[in-house]
Amino acid sequence: MKKLNLTLLMTPLYLIAAWVPCHAAGVVTDCSKFGTTIEEGTLAWALDGGGDVDFACNGTIIVEPEIRIETDTVIDSNGFDVVLSGNNKNSVFWVREEKNLDLLGLKITKGAAYGAVRNLGGSVNIDNCVISESTAMYGGGIRNENWMNTYIGTMTLTNTIVSNNTAYSSISNSIGGGIYNFGIMTLTACIVKENSARTDTGSASGGGIVNGSENSALPGTGSLTLINCTVFDNTALNYGGIWNMGKLTLQSSSVVGNSATNGNAGGIFNNQNGKVTIINSKISGNTSFGGVYLSHGGGIYSYGGTISIENSAVSNNHSDDVGGGISTSVDATLEVSNSTISGNSCNDRGGGISSFGGQATITNSTLSGNNSFQGGGIYNYAPLTLNYVTFSGNSAKEGSNLYVVNNTRAVTEMSNSLITNGLTSSNCFCPGDWSLYLTDGGYNLADDDSCYLTDPSSMPLTDPLLDPILKNNGGLTETHALMAGSDAIDAIPYGVNGCGDTITTDQRGIIRPQGDGCEIGAYEIEYYDTDNDGVADYNDNCPCVFNPDQNIHPCTDRYYTNDYDKDCDVDGDDLYSFTNIGANDLASFSTEYGFIGSP
Repeated sequence: MKKLNLTLLMTPLYLIAAWVPCHAAGVVTDCSKFGTTIEEGTLAWALDGGGDVDFACNGTIIVEPEIRIETDTVIDSNGFDVVLSGNNKNSVFWVREEKNLDLLGLKITKGAAYGAVRNLGGSVNIDNCVISESTAMYGGGIRNENWMNTYIGTMTLTNTIVSNNTAYSSISNSIGGGIYNFGIMTLTACIVKENSARTDTGSASGGGIVNGSENSALPGTGSLTLINCTVFDNTALNYGGIWNMGKLTLQSSSVVGNSATNGNAGGIFNNQNGKVTIINSKISGNTSFGGVYLSHGGGIYSYGGTISIENSAVSNNHSDDVGGGISTSVDATLEVSNSTISGNSCNDRGGGISSFGGQATITNSTLSGNNSFQGGGIYNYAPLTLNYVTFSGNSAKEGSNLYVVNNTRAVTEMSNSLITNGLTSSNCFCPGDWSLYLTDGGYNLADDDSCYLTDPSSMPLTDPLLDPILKNNGGLTETHALMAGSDAIDAIPYGVNGCGDTITTDQRGIIRPQGDGCEIGAYEIEYYDTDNDGVADYNDNCPCVFNPDQNIHPCTDRYYTNDYDKDCDVDGDDLYSFTNIGANDLASFSTEYGFIGSP
């Protein structure tokens, strides 16, 4: 027995009757109306001609009913100001399975029913377009489908803006204000902004983008890649910026200023079937406000699934309740490397990161300036591994930098990490017996004795001489630099705890080790081959020449100077040279850094 086409059964009769096959081609010279296939110069006539469609006019064309693409079509309005409007009555484009559509230079607006552009398993390329002010229950601006579980829609957007679209329903749930994708989609140099998901009843989720199928029978469908894109100022009750149920990759992109007004995940929400990879990107200024339940993840909330963050910044996000920067729960897996988590806040647990499920691994990364009631840097209730991590300047009533719950699930292993400057309480806090919940993997350094550092190679009650200001010290993310004379310098022997072996760079990508050993924490002091001997070593780091009259040499030992640009102008008065150190520079070397005596 043949299967019924349920979509056609549910499609209104007037839409079925209006199905007009389009063959494409011709030049549009009349932009005042859509026209008919016999009105020469109109869009309808051009579409019926075969080939490409170009424009030789400016104007707004009311498209009614929608244009349904049943053969390969190119519509190019570059050089002209052309607006195609659904007039808030119907979509502007439907693309049938296995058909190709290129949209170039158009403004597509006021689509309805299924949004502005609906792809039913075809291939759509949108370049230099604006898609705006359109509405649908699912995917206000764009809906890219896996049609009949057979035809996977593919879409490519380049230099395109998707803005002010709405997912809305008065009687049910709504999702994907700007884009709803459960096919394959790539966005390059695009902006997704000021879209929203709203409802009069039920839930409204994914203000900017929804990726993946809501159908539980199709777990993990939907592949979305954003390259050099910005997703900002989108809103929804839940998951303000992006809701991911499939595979999401952000590369050199920003998710900024989005908000969940009554629930979770201001920036990105990842569910149990989802996989998120964030590379060279920024998640910043997103907010999640409390609703009926706890609000999780101002920046990112992963309810299961996996999150990988590399060479990225998660900063200045806020959650009313849990996980200002990042929140995880259920069986979520979180991996953070070469990244900075800074300036995030929440009112309860985990200003930077709240880890409630699965496991978390943080390597070569910095947590700085985060704030919460418990665990300003990290609140941990799951297996956690910290390796070459710098904590500085976080604050909380309990555990300014790290809070570990007294539960066997919350075992924390810390190695090669630096914890300092807990602003409002001790660096670390555990309400139970530390020995049950923390493993000191060695070569840790803390400026108090609250972190249960028991390995002989670790250094509690030690000032790390860390620059308290988070700033650009090179690389893609901000870091805290080590000062001259720090006990963290060269503390980890080569070949021990991954130094120079499994850990070959610092957070910024600087090769480890630079000296005799690796530095503790995320920052490695860099050497330059300034003496041109072919080797970058400690003899290079201060190329200033010894001044015998002053009996002071800035390079008397390994801990050379705080002169990071290597120009010997320690006092910053621009009076310096590599062969003649000014008197005030000498005074700075001698009094501030203790470099007194001959080499």
